[in-house]
Amino acid sequence: MELSKLIKQNVNEAETRQKIIDEILYNILGWPKTNVIPESRTSGNGYIDYLLTKKNSKPIWLIEAKRVGVYFELPNNFNSNILNRRINLRQLLTDNNIKTAVFQAKEYAEDVGCDYVTVTNGLVWITFHLKPKEKSWKDQNANVITNVEFFIDKQIEAINLFGYKAVVEDQALFKNIGSSISKAQELWYPNQRIISYDRPVQDNEFSSIFGGLSRKFLGNIPETNSDFMEKCYVFNKREDSNLKKNINGFIEDSITPFFESIGVQQIEDQSSGSKFGKKLRKYATNKNSDSVLILFGGRGSGKSTFIRKFLFHSPPDLILNQTVINIVDLLSCTQDKEKLSSEIWQNLVEKLDFDEVLKSDRSVLLKFLEPEYTIFKRQLLFNAQSGSEFYDNLVNGFIVEKKNDKVFLSQKFAKYWKDRERALIIVIDNMDQLESDIQDISFLTAMELSTKLSCLVVVSMREERFYEAKKRGVLDAYHNNGFHIASPGISEVIKKRLRYIVERLDKSADLEEEFGIEDANNFEVIRSFLITCIQDLSRINSELRTFLDFATHGDVRQALDFFKSFIVSGYTNIREITSKHSWNFLHHQVIKPMMVPDRYFFNEDVSRIVNIYKIRNNGDGSHFTGLRILRRLYDFGSQSRYSKFTDLRFLVSLQEEMYGSSVDVIENIDIFLQRGLIEANNRLDRYSLDVDSVRITNFGRYMLNQLVNSFVYYDLISLETGIRNQSLANEFVSMAHSEVKYFENNEILKRLEVRINRVKLFANYLFEEEKRELEELNTNDEITLFMPLFNELVIKETDSIFARAKKRNPI
Repeated sequence: MELSKLIKQNVNEAETRQKIIDEILYNILGWPKTNVIPESRTSGNGYIDYLLTKKNSKPIWLIEAKRVGVYFELPNNFNSNILNRRINLRQLLTDNNIKTAVFQAKEYAEDVGCDYVTVTNGLVWITFHLKPKEKSWKDQNANVITNVEFFIDKQIEAINLFGYKAVVEDQALFKNIGSSISKAQELWYPNQRIISYDRPVQDNEFSSIFGGLSRKFLGNIPETNSDFMEKCYVFNKREDSNLKKNINGFIEDSITPFFESIGVQQIEDQSSGSKFGKKLRKYATNKNSDSVLILFGGRGSGKSTFIRKFLFHSPPDLILNQTVINIVDLLSCTQDKEKLSSEIWQNLVEKLDFDEVLKSDRSVLLKFLEPEYTIFKRQLLFNAQSGSEFYDNLVNGFIVEKKNDKVFLSQKFAKYWKDRERALIIVIDNMDQLESDIQDISFLTAMELSTKLSCLVVVSMREERFYEAKKRGVLDAYHNNGFHIASPGISEVIKKRLRYIVERLDKSADLEEEFGIEDANNFEVIRSFLITCIQDLSRINSELRTFLDFATHGDVRQALDFFKSFIVSGYTNIREITSKHSWNFLHHQVIKPMMVPDRYFFNEDVSRIVNIYKIRNNGDGSHFTGLRILRRLYDFGSQSRYSKFTDLRFLVSLQEEMYGSSVDVIENIDIFLQRGLIEANNRLDRYSLDVDSVRITNFGRYMLNQLVNSFVYYDLISLETGIRNQSLANEFVSMAHSEVKYFENNEILKRLEVRINRVKLFANYLFEEEKRELEELNTNDEITLFMPLFNELVIKETDSIFARAKKRNPI
């Protein structure tokens, strides 16, 4: 019977409770029945015990289901609605029923040699360690499942905590409740108690106009718009060569050692395409190839735009005059793996038929179908009378059969163009944006195209997608024939787009019709704001430029999205900015609309910016694990211009040896890879055993050196960070409610004062937490402390911000 149905029954009945535990252990957590020893210890079957064993039958975990009618009372506080909590065991023992159950289970567990114990009344599960480190077993923080529905609603979390493999092979119980007592405390998340936490912030008054401009000019460059392409395309050669000299530690986007080792080459020149262009020109001359060429580049690096620029808008004469180019954009194709290959062949036929041969008269079409038609006549029309109905039906049948064979038609068109001295080049674009099984079909189809058409196929994809496909065996036959395109200078991309927008605005004959600008004054404000942005982005020390160049990790698409959020956000005061003769964007004026463009409070799940202080492993996680990882990678790469890669296993072992938790390290590395603070040698963007080595990125350096110790960052992430101080969490909730009230009443200074006080409290909390952790480590190793310097910088910045605010808003 399903667990959800069992829960609805009377859990006070021993039989039902036993069925619930059986369902959880065997069907959800996957424990083999041979590793579970159930036994009753009372004649009346009042409660049942389960001894869970390792593979060698040594008991490690006792589960005791208490007798009928037992009620476990839990503290009704901040985290009452959370299904999986950490509650101090000494606090739980103040409830008599829990105390009786715990002591009885403890005694029996000690008799049989179990280290871990769970007591349950059918609904609540309390798990603790009999031999915790450092303190008495009563002073530990027990893992409390407050309602058995946890095993339904949070199955992955339940399996990772209590599952057979997790417990027996991965020491999940030790990692979650058996390690450092002081770390494994209950966390209090202020945002969970703030009613208006998800409240939106209204966009600025020009958002609709900027939204329209963004859709036109801050997205992909249209393939057919040569003017746009010519004026806005940016290759990886940056206009300002001083960028790398003036920004400490700027890491160039280049081939990683892994891809260099398999023969991938860098494209250094836009106009010639370097060796990539040489390869295409050689093929155009020989007109005979059956290879697949891969164009690599990071997420949003401009692979598609480079291909269109190089092959369509400004191709070398040889490419222009001696090739036929066809682009298959997989984003516009079906995502059904059963139909994708046939659709690619269908699209290819339609695009290769430039002369509309398939729509021509039958005589023209039959000539195109030679020599197959001659063979057909010789074999199947031998005795048929030309012009008869029977003859025509046979010919029509032949035509229909051949027109339905897309592979055959593609081969005919390939020969058709080669006979006209033109080589066929097929581009398979955006493969890396598809699911892995669709990617596999796409690449296999690309190989088939090159073989059956004796043509060159160019595939654009991200490096990590190539690695994953190669691991799955799809690319076993791949010839080392790859090229890498570096990301362009992000700030140059934005500046060129903005200059183009200003040019189009100035030339527009009807601003209202073309851009939705009805008022002349609004036109001047919008134009002035765009020019201000261009000027600010041209400054080497610009906060806006620094953020876009660093925080986007070379992703042009993400940079454009960041900037679109910035210009429409309610936090960006367009009129104030354009009312000044000149304007340099301050740090907080950039960061806040980038991190929370349309929300009042920060939420890491919907923001592109990571919360570096977030505890990601409640068992023995730390607020400072992320900082420690970035600092170590920064130090490892500080002697190298390109920031050398560090062996990942070595990194994890170092962190575990010093701070005691590999799980915490791995969970931080996973989110860092996803968000681009670090990158893998093989460019995988999730943690796995296949990630061999990693390095810190420009974004990681920016986070470590500039973002994490700033007032605005502390202000935004303080309410989202789980903290180990319930009183402070309650105070943060109260302060957040006051802040919202002051915001509604436009009481600027009072609202700012609340935020400053919260930031100072949060900074002091982090300072004390880091100091406590250092004391617990009890090590002679020299450990870098972050918070003394960070606190000093934050306090200094808060004083400066408040002074400026008082000057602008005198009481």
